[in-house]
Amino acid sequence: MTRLFLGFAIATLAAAFFSSCQRSGTKAKEDALHHKMEPFDHFTFQRSYPDPTFDGDGWRRTIVALQAAFEKSRPRFSEAENNPLPDWTLQGPGNVAGRVNTLAIHPNDDNVVLAGFSAGGIFKTTDGGITWRPVADDHPELAIGHIVYSPHDPNIVY
Repeated sequence: MTRLFLGFAIATLAAAFFSSCQRSGTKAKEDALHHKMEPFDHFTFQRSYPDPTFDGDGWRRTIVALQAAFEKSRPRFSEAENNPLPDWTLQGPGNVAGRVNTLAIHPNDDNVVLAGFSAGGIFKTTDGGITWRPVADDHPELAIGHIVYSPHDPNIVY
């Protein structure tokens, strides 16, 4: 009788052990999947709060509308693309500091462009990039990080 009881106990323990191992593996897979989905959950939560559901179709419609608006705004530059300008060539003594950090196109005149350099100041063109002249060479610091025209008055540059 004890042999039968011992065999039954061993079989029960083995079954319990193997079934717990299976559940643990499944649980680990679920945890790994949940961990991978956390960024997506955060993304959808930001866009659906306070409603817990996320409108994926609305999101896709918004992306399509933004792409269409972007494509619609491109014809403004089509004239410049059709105008063959010479390629830009290196004019310096070699590979030295002087990279272009920023370009600002005048809001009312596409031919007026300001270029800011890392260690060369600001240059301006009024003929669409054919000729350039230095602007504000008397500034104590010639490193330019960003240039922007004022949205209220295009004669003001920051």
